[in-house]
Amino acid sequence: LSLYLQNLPETIPYADPSIPQYGFDFFTLDDEKIQDYGPIGAVNHELEVRMGQRNKGPISFKERGPSLNAVTNVLGGYLDQYHESPETVLLVKWVDDLTIAAAAAFKSASIPVSSFLLYLGVTNNLPTIQLPFESRTMAAKPKESVVHQPIQPLSNSIDQRYIDLPEVADLRTSGAKIHPLLLEGTRRCYKVREGEVWKEVRCIGSKKCGTTWNAPRSRDRIMGHLAKCSHIDEKFHDRATEFLAGVAKGPKLSIPDVTVEQSNAKDSDDGEVMVMTHHGSDDQKKTANKSVKSFSPFISKGKQDLKERVDHAVMKFIVCCGVPPTVVDSEEWKQLLLALNPNYHTTSSTALTKSLILKEAAKISEGIKDYLHMARHLTITFDGGKVRRPRSLYTIHITVPGGRTFCMELNDADICLLPEFAEVIRQVRGVLSFMSHSTFAAEHFEHQRALLNIGRGLEGIGDTRFGTLYWAALSVQRGIPAFQAIIEDESLGIEIRGNLNELFVPGGPRYRFEMDLSKFLSVVGPWARGLKCLEGAQITADHVYFVFLGIMSQHEEEFRENKHRLLNSTMESTRQIGNGRFDELINETPQSHDLYVTTFVLNPVYRNAPIYKQVNPMAGPTLTITKSVTGVITCATKPPQDMVSRAALALQRILRREYGDSYEVGKYPDPVGEMKLRNPMLAEFSPMDALASFRTQFKAYIKGEDPFNRKMRTNESALGWWKALQRDELANVLAPLAIKAFSVSPTSMPDERTM
Repeated sequence: LSLYLQNLPETIPYADPSIPQYGFDFFTLDDEKIQDYGPIGAVNHELEVRMGQRNKGPISFKERGPSLNAVTNVLGGYLDQYHESPETVLLVKWVDDLTIAAAAAFKSASIPVSSFLLYLGVTNNLPTIQLPFESRTMAAKPKESVVHQPIQPLSNSIDQRYIDLPEVADLRTSGAKIHPLLLEGTRRCYKVREGEVWKEVRCIGSKKCGTTWNAPRSRDRIMGHLAKCSHIDEKFHDRATEFLAGVAKGPKLSIPDVTVEQSNAKDSDDGEVMVMTHHGSDDQKKTANKSVKSFSPFISKGKQDLKERVDHAVMKFIVCCGVPPTVVDSEEWKQLLLALNPNYHTTSSTALTKSLILKEAAKISEGIKDYLHMARHLTITFDGGKVRRPRSLYTIHITVPGGRTFCMELNDADICLLPEFAEVIRQVRGVLSFMSHSTFAAEHFEHQRALLNIGRGLEGIGDTRFGTLYWAALSVQRGIPAFQAIIEDESLGIEIRGNLNELFVPGGPRYRFEMDLSKFLSVVGPWARGLKCLEGAQITADHVYFVFLGIMSQHEEEFRENKHRLLNSTMESTRQIGNGRFDELINETPQSHDLYVTTFVLNPVYRNAPIYKQVNPMAGPTLTITKSVTGVITCATKPPQDMVSRAALALQRILRREYGDSYEVGKYPDPVGEMKLRNPMLAEFSPMDALASFRTQFKAYIKGEDPFNRKMRTNESALGWWKALQRDELANVLAPLAIKAFSVSPTSMPDERTM
């Protein structure tokens, strides 16, 4: 402010030394005003008299010179003298307003403030104030009244649309002080709009996120933004989330273990609100009133506790039930809660969305971090999509062992492109398109479906197309009798576009349509149903291979009988597509995808399966053709690799990765301690000892020897079976590897459900 006032533009007239208008160089206060207003109030009153009111916009300087420049000495002196008084905020606001007024004076004179300050710093050796458009290396040590920012400015913290203001030290000793994170994550600034100066607070990432708030800073709103802004450093997210979690209302977050039955959990007392109504005589009420006065402090505390509990319960109801938050602003809602308890005053939707929900979300985030910090064998998945605006949306999920995801894609849309199915797919699309646009036809179809006891109605074709094509075609096949009923009723006059009515009345077109529909469903059905099976929460990697075998075996049986008279080219193409998908999933990248084969072998239910000799029974043997020097051509088949051998090699690769570089010479002073961090269950073994024990234990498992001869219970998973063996000295190397393999979730269903 001192720099600004000493160098105001010449468009402002210089003060006459004999009759200065401001006269701050000889500033004194009247004793009566000090008695009436207090020292700070008297200074504030005198500044208003000399500088004018500020409620109609920024101050306009009428003259410049020493009599005006001395206002900084006045403000600085009283701020130092009364720094313990909370009333100093009045003087701090004067510093802000005068700084804005001076910067506006430069702007009105067409003088860039940045050029002005750089000129002063180079020519006069004056201290400069770092502005958003200055280089960080040119900023000198700030004045004492400017607070040092403990976090270095981010590369995107410069926003040319705003002129930043320096932070003024908060010297108050009482009352709530500004949170340090608000100073680090935001900047006080102003923006001139059509002749008016608007004082604002902006996010340090406002260049990208464009977020600003009206001054002064609103703590909860800014913290909520800092916790999720994607254009600032992650350390802001963590600190803001930690703060919001600390001030959140309601009970402490507790994430139960997946083995705990939800039905046995008792409801928390914090979620209950007891409403009691007492009826009595007037004398009893008078006596009660006298007692209430003596307990008024406790009553106030009780009302506060009641409000916090009910606010937390209302917030959970709004969020978990998907109710619009504006419901709490309605008169009906207020009347409901008033009837339940007159002592509770309902919160507003603004407080709900800007404070309560943000704090609860932060508390949950912190609780999840603490829970995952102690968990092992986590699976991380991500997915992307778009929302309506349109904007990109990316999701990241962390899945813990036991089903709460290794990424698997089983999209076989190529089957839908086979020439034999092109016409029937076109017909199904035409029928469903007509029904989705004709409310009249849809209502009559639903009526006939109910009369004919057809359980489910029509299903649409979604964006993913492959899976939904099957279920949509199946719904059309299921609804053919209902279609026939509404089309044969001439009084309804239903005419499906594209001459598709003939598909549902007796005759050749209907017979051919039903045959083509059956062919399509018989080929696509195994894949669609397999995908549906893999959408469960408890799916593990061995289930993927198991389902794949079911798909291939169903195709083999269908093609051998060929009841639907499929073309040879269709069956050959289906085999080719299936084998291609199998190779992509299982064979082409064994360093990672052998997980499916490995977990299948490690599932004791499948231990004696005859499939072990050939991974893909539908694939033909590998044929090798060679030509000798003499010109003799020979053909030979290569036997497929044994699944057990593949699983053994894959488990050895996992074991090697578990140890990594922990035992490299000179890498870690305490390899055992490093292994306790990586995998405590293997810390007692050196790499060579672990490998020797693994080979012995894996052979014993394949043979079904003790302790691997233990039967699996009906309600026990493969992961649970191996966890029961992890403490056995005869399984203490193989069991940790199996637990890691079965902890991986093979699908990305959490991401799909979110999207």
